[in-house]
Amino acid sequence: MKEKVFGIGSAFFIFLLLCTVTSIVIRENMVTEVDTVNIEKVESSTGELLRIPACCIVENEQGVPGFFCMEETDGLWGKEWQVRFNPAEVTGDGSDKVLVQSTQRRIGGMIVGYSSRELKDEETVRKVQK
Repeated sequence: MKEKVFGIGSAFFIFLLLCTVTSIVIRENMVTEVDTVNIEKVESSTGELLRIPACCIVENEQGVPGFFCMEETDGLWGKEWQVRFNPAEVTGDGSDKVLVQSTQRRIGGMIVGYSSRELKDEETVRKVQK
């Protein structure tokens, strides 16, 4: 009887271990991949503007235009990247790049240019290596 209980307990423990490993692998594969873009800072009479590619400008759920910045944070398994939406006033300059004045004072990290899925504010992402 003790051998059966030990065998069933061992099988259950191995099953839980496999479930844990599988969930970690699935979590890693489900993280949205993003790529960053280079930005140029431009001085103007209204303050400092950023010149970024037009493809970086997206609208949030309320229809406000802006862009996503990537910031490094401490996560469960070490360092992680999170994206934050920055509302912005957009001005076109006749090319594939636009001038942006952020309504937030501090722009931290890098600006997201491409993402494999639609982004949400404060979502954890994986940075694609160039």
